[in-house]
Amino acid sequence: MEPFERKHNPYLEKRQQTGPVKIDSFAKESLNQRLARKGTILFGSMWTFYVFVIYGALGAFFVAQQVTLLYWSNWIQLWSLPLLMVGGIVLGKASDKRAEQTYEDASAVLHEAHQIQEHLDHQDQKINQLVKDLTSALETIEKLENHLIQ
Repeated sequence: MEPFERKHNPYLEKRQQTGPVKIDSFAKESLNQRLARKGTILFGSMWTFYVFVIYGALGAFFVAQQVTLLYWSNWIQLWSLPLLMVGGIVLGKASDKRAEQTYEDASAVLHEAHQIQEHLDHQDQKINQLVKDLTSALETIEKLENHLIQ
């Protein structure tokens, strides 16, 4: 019986060299995409939330300036919504790439599991053959002992 020969998955070697996908790992990102990505990350931070909470409270302290504050609030909404939409698309690309990488990782793990199963099957066959050979040898020894005793 031939010894078991393991088949390597070429993806595993490539995966060890590339590492995980990161949001800012896209080299071909345009200036607009970089701005949208960075703007979305900055705009989604807690510090931005704190700034808007303070800005929202300004109307209570500066009643005479409420119209101006409302104007600037609307202006911020007008430019921030498209920024967040485009930034979401750009960040979604990284997410899609990570999902693809996770799928490839799972496929490689499945390949390795199949290799392990094949190896175990191969070992089972060898063990069964050894048991048969050993049983046959023991039977032969018993026959020889019985023949010598008689």
